[in-house]
Amino acid sequence: MNKITKWTPIENVPPTLSVNEVVYGAGGLKIFLKEPTISGLLLINFKSYLGFRIFDESYRLRTIYDNEILISHTDPWTLFVSDECEIIDWLKTESLNIVDSSREIKNYIINTMDEVVDIVSEVPPTVKWV
Repeated sequence: MNKITKWTPIENVPPTLSVNEVVYGAGGLKIFLKEPTISGLLLINFKSYLGFRIFDESYRLRTIYDNEILISHTDPWTLFVSDECEIIDWLKTESLNIVDSSREIKNYIINTMDEVVDIVSEVPPTVKWV
């Protein structure tokens, strides 16, 4: 079962954001999020990560509906974190336990109206407005 909680990495994060751009390479993974009424972009920068995936939210409905926190209409939110979820379990199995329980791995989840982005990392990202 997924154990997902709200993630508030910095103050004044609006409750609903959308993905503007995703850039990855030797410098890490940068995810730029936007909110229509704010002029800047929220940058989530993972200098190090184990993996990530991006799916159209239509193809993640089971996960969304099985986790009420992801679909709250009374308290909408975009950013979440989990240390007990299927992608971490999958990574442990797939890596033949190179990734094991002794490592503090988190799944950072960006749940928008259009996408669900999962980022698995041992190192927390830096987050700032740009």
